[in-house]
Amino acid sequence: MWFALASYRDAEIDFIYFFTGLNGNELSHRNGKIMPVQYINTSILPLRINKKGETTVLISSINGFDENELMKIMGIAKMIGNNVQGNTIICFPDYLESRDAPIVNDLKQVFNDASFTDRLTVCNYNNPILR
Repeated sequence: MWFALASYRDAEIDFIYFFTGLNGNELSHRNGKIMPVQYINTSILPLRINKKGETTVLISSINGFDENELMKIMGIAKMIGNNVQGNTIICFPDYLESRDAPIVNDLKQVFNDASFTDRLTVCNYNNPILR
């Protein structure tokens, strides 16, 4: 969360609420300021960032960077964003662009949705300089 707060100081940051049987009606909010209790035991933290009308989905994972983990989170990001977000950022604690960028590029091609993957960024939330 601190990565999002530091990177988007003047933006509105909300937690994304997943669709469940408890919030399945049209009146339920899809995001908000209150962190759902379910996020305490999950390995990802999905956030919606709104800055100057541009919406970004940011998902942080506590798991290390891995091809399977990235593919899973890419699917989640596409599903919760419904392709209406401007950008998607997926963060890992140990991502290193010089080592992991070829894996990201390969998965973007396998994912086969340019409208989503062209606006997808993977980064390191512990050291943003390393991306």
